[in-house]
Parts: sequence; structure tokens; C-alpha cells
Amino acid sequence: MHTAHTKYFYSKLNDVEKDIYNNIVDSWMAYATETIIRGNYTDVNFKNIFDSICDDNPGLFYIDFNRISVSVSSSSISISAQLKYSRYECEKMKESIDNVIKKICSVCNTSTNKIKCIHDYMVTHIKYADDVNVPNAYDIYGALVNKNAVCAGYAKAFKLLCDIMKIECIVIRGRAVDERENSDRHAWNIVKIDGKTFHIDITWDCASQMVCGLSMYYIVSDNFISRNHTWERDKYPRCITRGKVEKSISKIVGVEELSAYLETMSTAGVKKGIVEFNSTLDSTQLVELVKDAITKNDNIKISTFSIIYIKKLNCIVIVFEY
Repeated sequence: MHTAHTKYFYSKLNDVEKDIYNNIVDSWMAYATETIIRGNYTDVNFKNIFDSICDDNPGLFYIDFNRISVSVSSSSISISAQLKYSRYECEKMKESIDNVIKKICSVCNTSTNKIKCIHDYMVTHIKYADDVNVPNAYDIYGALVNKNAVCAGYAKAFKLLCDIMKIECIVIRGRAVDERENSDRHAWNIVKIDGKTFHIDITWDCASQMVCGLSMYYIVSDNFISRNHTWERDKYPRCITRGKVEKSISKIVGVEELSAYLETMSTAGVKKGIVEFNSTLDSTQLVELVKDAITKNDNIKISTFSIIYIKKLNCIVIVFEY
């Protein structure tokens, strides 16, 4: 299986922990269920090491990270892991994963924007698993082969593809708030582009694309994604630079400013615009406000229009057809 290009969580370990991490990964890559390391490791935080291995190495999908035990003595440690499948099954699953990866790489390796290419492939080819009990919903096999996964499967598959294409990427774990104001555990990614770090949430972009035809969570900052995502900020890189979609959101104050914005859209032939209102109006009132501003302005020359309110971001997407 492909080794990790980005080992962000490994880099946060001390030298002793790194040595244990490397021994375990080598052992698990060879499907060994027992790993013995000589030395005195009585003060080591093993959970932190296992979590780091899990998040750095999505290729270890066959390891049951919920069933790892550690036996510590004064002279050695013994780590027992459980494989989810037989060695034969693991090899067949890896073969299926590699076949999908080859197809994706054949397209994305020649792209001028490999990150966008991977993102768009996953958005269009993978379906969100509404049933969390779907087989492999939380891993790369579910995402890439079954094309049916939850957020963890999306995030791990994206990191694996970035690793293969030598793109710096990590999996981030936190929580997200949906449109019903429910907070739940969530996973997404952080990538590095030209020395700057950004968030990418492919899971939520699948929904965003269906609702408004835009990837609202592709290459965004801490400030933007924190509208509905939370995470341990001191554990992950800071993302302070705004992305393209984020920059395109226009903050509107008052009806006159809205009318001027819509006229500019129409004059320039812009098909989609995103606005954020500094207002106490609810979603229905905001949509009606935009509708009136369009229909009552003779300078806006369009054939049809649609207005989409995105509650999770408190934004309105306006679509013009000419």
C-alpha cells in the first residue's frame, strides 16, 4: 500500500514516540498482528501514537484501531492489533483500490490543478452514506471502490490521493453543525498550496454542489469554515488565507447596495453571485428582498433567475440566466 507523503502527526511526536510509530507502521504494513519493541517505554502515550498513525496513514484501512492492546514491561512493549480481513482479502481490496487510483491519477496527474481535480472527482463519483453501517463507510475502500462513504472515508481517501501526488495534506477531526443546528463529529482536510494552508471539506461540497452548483468548502480559511465547523485549533495548522469562493462573497448593507451589486452582475454577464447580508431579517425575508431587487430593477437584463439561501453559511447564491 502507498506510504504517507505527509506525516504531520508523526512530526509532532518526540523521538521515542517516532521510533515506536515507525516500528508499528512497518509491522502493520506487513499484516503482522503482534509488534514487539525492545526498551523501557513505561511513560509513553500510546493512544497518541495510534491516533497519529491512523490519521497519517489512510492505507492502513484493514487495521481495527478500536481493538489495539499494549503490554508494557521494563524491557519491552508488545502491541497486539486485529486485522479486519484475512491477508488474502486485504490484498484483493488493495488491488481494487489501486485500480481506482490509477484511473484518477491518469486524469489528475496531467491537470494544472491536481487538488481541484481530485476534489471534483470525489464530489462527482462518491455518494454520501446515509447509513453509517454501510460496509467500509469510514475508510478508503468504501470511498474509492464502493463509492459510498461518510466524512471519514472522504477525508482519508482525499489524503491518500494527495499523498500519491506528493501534495501536503492532513486529515482533521472536529465537529460540524448542520442546517437543523445539530452538532456531530466530522472529518475533513487541510492542504498546503504554495506555502499556504487551506481547509477542504469534500463531504459538505457534495451537498453544496447539489444545492447551488458551487464548492463552498473548497480552499477556505479558518475564519470561513468556523461558521459551522469546530476543532482543536492548537492541534492543526492555521489557515489564515481566504480562498477564491470565500473572496467572492459580497457583504451587502442596505437595498441600494444590493441593487447596485445585482446591476453590476447583469452588466458583466455574471451567472452566479454570492451575497451576505448585514441584517436581522430571516431567510424568507432575505430571499424576498433579493427577489424584489431583481424584478423591480429595469436595468437588470436577464431571462430567468434563482435565489438559494444557504443556512449553514448565512449566504444567498443568486443565479442569472441570460
